[in-house]
Amino acid sequence: MVILSMKRHKRCGMACLGLGLFVTLLLGMALAGCQPRDDGPPDPGTPEPPDHMGEFFGECGTLTFLENRMVHVGFSEHFAGALQDSPNNADYSYAFTWYSFGLCRYDVATEFVLYHAESETNLTFASDPAATESRISLKSALEGFDEPTVFTKTER
Repeated sequence: MVILSMKRHKRCGMACLGLGLFVTLLLGMALAGCQPRDDGPPDPGTPEPPDHMGEFFGECGTLTFLENRMVHVGFSEHFAGALQDSPNNADYSYAFTWYSFGLCRYDVATEFVLYHAESETNLTFASDPAATESRISLKSALEGFDEPTVFTKTER
């Protein structure tokens, strides 16, 4: 009887040791995943492009880029209707961002964010990182607007 009892303790000890090693391994992997990472926008290795200025026309309306990171937004009736209560034919501040990590150059941006101060309206569009000084491709999450809209600079 005593020998049987010692075998049980040996098995329990080995199982506890195995469980302890497993928990230690999981904890080590979890802590390794908490290390700081470089999640910022990629460096395209080129000089920063100039800011957008002037009028850009697209199927969903116009974006007129002004100074001081402001843009006058004139959406088409159809698109403005889908945005519901967002001000149309109004000035918004804008930013190009890398996901939600903050400001970045428009030629690497993943989002184009508009903010209307008076109404506290925020509009976020997916941005094509291949934007240029004369072309911006934006995509809305609104139903019925599945395809990106390309806004092209018009010369006047």
